Amino acid sequence: MMPMHANLRHRRPARLEIVSAVLSGVALWGSTIAHAQTRPAVQQHVTVSLIAETRNIVAGQPLRVALRQQIQPGWHTYWSNPGESGLATTIEWSLPPGFKAGRIEWPTPERFNAGPVVFYGYKDDALLPVEIDVPKDLQPGSDLTISAHVSWLACGDICVPEEADLSLSIPVGTVSERDPSSVQAFASSPARTPTSNPFVTTANSFEGKITLRVATGDARQLRDVTFFPADEDVIDDGAPQPVILDSEGLTLTLKRNQANSRSAALNGVLVFRDQAAQAEGTLVALSVSIPIGGK
Repeated sequence: MMPMHANLRHRRPARLEIVSAVLSGVALWGSTIAHAQTRPAVQQHVTVSLIAETRNIVAGQPLRVALRQQIQPGWHTYWSNPGESGLATTIEWSLPPGFKAGRIEWPTPERFNAGPVVFYGYKDDALLPVEIDVPKDLQPGSDLTISAHVSWLACGDICVPEEADLSLSIPVGTVSERDPSSVQAFASSPARTPTSNPFVTTANSFEGKITLRVATGDARQLRDVTFFPADEDVIDDGAPQPVILDSEGLTLTLKRNQANSRSAALNGVLVFRDQAAQAEGTLVALSVSIPIGGK
């Protein structure tokens, strides 16, 4: 069996070659395809299902659907940028005519370490929402099926590629009704979804480092400040991220990845906990997308 992240550190440039290497080294692979009709697909390490926020589809109103990953203790899946190892979860949709799926609304990941390797992903229970555009000419009274082929990499002491074919049958109605069985799962989603950054933010590069300055106001009560890069190879994922907190904001120092030292933009998620907030220690996740100044 393959040790965790072996043969996965150098994902670039050929991901298909990496997957082939993983498959050849994993004895547990076998046949992991599962099928579901509005029921979870049970895998050895991750149970996946499609859930809808509402009981029905309404013509012209977006439908929110999510891939739910219930992850076995000691295992994890990956964010859109896996970091120094891993593969992001993918969803290939099969939708009725006129429907169009948006991108995955990736929740804020966690940072994991396996020896010197740093990667970004999820443990326990992850919800990956997607908004689906619905055509305006649907007629109430029928049932429509939304299907998806889903693949992901589950890692613990070893890494195991898994996949599933899922489907969800939803009636077409005239008024949108929340699905009580999905309320709790979707209610927790906004808290983990990065929000727009309201603060003046700059990024400057000098001598192999990127200095990220965010004018939050008094930042001296902020804790657990971390930047998750949305793009591969812009920063050194494994390097420390020293932070300075003062009365005007925070300054985070990121080490550039020397393989891509000319990247012109810094995109990602800035995460911290505000000990001074009313809900002490509440996680704050801000989307960052700014040009990198300097050399």
